[in-house]
Amino acid sequence: MGDDLFYCEGKGVKARGQYTEEGFVIFQGSQMVEEVINSASNWVSEKREALIADGVATFKTDHYEFLEDHRFPSPSQAAAVVKGGNTNGWTAWKNKKGITLNKIYRSE
Repeated sequence: MGDDLFYCEGKGVKARGQYTEEGFVIFQGSQMVEEVINSASNWVSEKREALIADGVATFKTDHYEFLEDHRFPSPSQAAAVVKGGNTNGWTAWKNKKGITLNKIYRSE
């Protein structure tokens, strides 16, 4: 199972999760940045606000933290919520060896 874990890091936060047939699951304890960047799509802010309102994530000193596992429809939506802006999740999520989700699941 360890090889199935992917990590998204940047802007002082770290998140981990797993790609599934249903989407991308971010695991409890993962972090997301405090602020959404100005150029982010509206849905990024809306999704983050919903996660906080629903008790899925909470504020911790200088970032937000997931209190439970949460499934997103795509790796890119998961990465965008973590990083606070539009992000290509296929290249942002990497395994412990630094290999991208894209290379593992889309390349032959």
